[in-house]
Amino acid sequence: MLPKISVIVPIYNVEDYVCACIDSILQQTYQNLEIILVIDGSTDGSERLCRNYKDERIRIVSKENGGLSSARNAGIEVATGAFFSFIDSDDYIDRRMIETLYQDLAAFDADVACCNYDFCDEQSQIIKEHAAAVTATAVYDSAAALDRMLLEEYYKCYAWNKLYKRELFQQIRYPEGRLFEDIPTTYQIFRQVKRVSFNPASLYHYRIRAGSITAGKFQQKTYDMMIPIRHILSESKSDTMNLGCMLYTLYFIDNMIQGGVWDKEIYSFYREHMKHIPKTAFSQVSRQRKLQMQLCYRCAPLYRMVYTLLARGR
Repeated sequence: MLPKISVIVPIYNVEDYVCACIDSILQQTYQNLEIILVIDGSTDGSERLCRNYKDERIRIVSKENGGLSSARNAGIEVATGAFFSFIDSDDYIDRRMIETLYQDLAAFDADVACCNYDFCDEQSQIIKEHAAAVTATAVYDSAAALDRMLLEEYYKCYAWNKLYKRELFQQIRYPEGRLFEDIPTTYQIFRQVKRVSFNPASLYHYRIRAGSITAGKFQQKTYDMMIPIRHILSESKSDTMNLGCMLYTLYFIDNMIQGGVWDKEIYSFYREHMKHIPKTAFSQVSRQRKLQMQLCYRCAPLYRMVYTLLARGR
């Protein structure tokens, strides 16, 4: 008998997409699932749609709105599976995703199995695939997994394209009330593991939509990104991880430019840490990203102008 896997789905005002998400989980080739739908104070028709499903594997948890972290934590508290997977309710997954990740866990004696992902539009049409740095499943120890966590062509820090052993969450929960909650949580989890696998198959379909959390412009809570980045940098002795932290700081700077904000302290933080990263470390990022990082470091006004012009042309 294959072990039970708990799939945790936080749900808040996604009535246009939630059925596609749930259907993709119900259609998994791996059938021994516990599907936990956490209704996080949803005010549209999402809860009604969820309750229309009669599959015995579905459990519904209804709670007051507390945000994505709160909903994931509520799912963790009631989950009974030996493994956990998190799916965002406006996304959907390939029917082989859970089985593939479980097989990778078993084959490589890993604690976390990750897969690649692609981007789809609001009509579920694939837009593009996330570039993967490997062409076959790769396995990393904890240090190597942490090094690659923030780099673009790997699994990144997202909660959702992974399968985790249950015991990893014994002492860990997602930080509530913050954006970018995946970064500190995945960092803590990867510090515990012996091995992480990364499968380059794009088995998770990430939906880009106008109303999603990450689609908004710069706001005060965007500063939440810098809390774990500063913490990771304070502990890091790895040039690769430092580079990843600067990559995320550049994302933050880009978000500032989009929002018409410029924080001199954040830019000074970026320049101070960039100057300590050796040239050899930049082989871990694409040539385009390297040029962007260097231009921002050397001439912020020119970078802001170029980025703004390119953003307008998209």
